[in-house]
Amino acid sequence: MLPDKEAAASGYGRLIDESSEDYLYPDDCFVAVEIPLKVKRAWMAWRIPRGALASRFSAGARVARPGR
Repeated sequence: MLPDKEAAASGYGRLIDESSEDYLYPDDCFVAVEIPLKVKRAWMAWRIPRGALASRFSAGARVARPGR
């Protein structure tokens, strides 16, 4: 989930999807979960090619997954 105050004020969240593009999604479609930094790094190393989107994520970024 990327920081976007304008989207959040409208009830949306900006998320990067499986195509590596960011889109706005309604907040009520997701549950935010805090994930330890060690887990985020391991997931990013597996999911994203080195350096591709790493600059878009910060240590405090939240990762949201659609409910299944």
